[in-house]
Amino acid sequence: MYHARVASSRRSGGSDEHPRRAYAAAREREEHKAVIRWIVFDVGGIVVYEAGDVIDRHIARRLGISLSHFQRVTRPLFDRATSGEITLLDMYESVVREVGSAQDPGELLEKHLELYREHSTRRNDGVLELIADLRKRYHVACLTNTEPEIAEINKVGGLFDPFERAFLSTDMRLRKPQPEIFLAVLKELACPPGESLYIDDREVHVAGAQSVGMTARLFRDCAQIKSELAEILGTR
Repeated sequence: MYHARVASSRRSGGSDEHPRRAYAAAREREEHKAVIRWIVFDVGGIVVYEAGDVIDRHIARRLGISLSHFQRVTRPLFDRATSGEITLLDMYESVVREVGSAQDPGELLEKHLELYREHSTRRNDGVLELIADLRKRYHVACLTNTEPEIAEINKVGGLFDPFERAFLSTDMRLRKPQPEIFLAVLKELACPPGESLYIDDREVHVAGAQSVGMTARLFRDCAQIKSELAEILGTR
């Protein structure tokens, strides 16, 4: 559309129209760049790689049930765990009762944490470099859904150290994609929605951020998000 308007002005003899439009576009880019103050990243699947259903599949086999059965039983319990209402140990105690298993909940938890450490703590160096570069010009925070025991592992392991502020669902007693968790983060940052940018690898969480007025983008890979950030922030 922009190029069509420029071409039209040239045909009509508007010799100074193109410079004026170019200047206005440049100003608009600079103004938009200045608007973004806080960039907020999700963590799992972005800062650290995730292992998909590895944990679920292993625990389901130990319980002698199908993966779909395990996920059906645990889904509402995981929601409560990420909201800080219960721990993973509480969850496994409920699961064992629900499926009538003789497995020890504490042993299931230990296996869960072992598999998590093995498969879900490898960090994405490209994303960490991006965060370090962004922090030269912007404030950078993270917002993650997590569970109490996993949160402790990652606090001790320094996973949240690259960020100025770290917001954990278990601490906030809220979880993504609830709009309230995004509003709570913005309030803590003293940042209007229009001056924030949120990045997540799940569409439903991106939509949750957008619902409160945040600019939000879906993460697919490091190169893609760098390109989109450069466009949004006017750093191309």
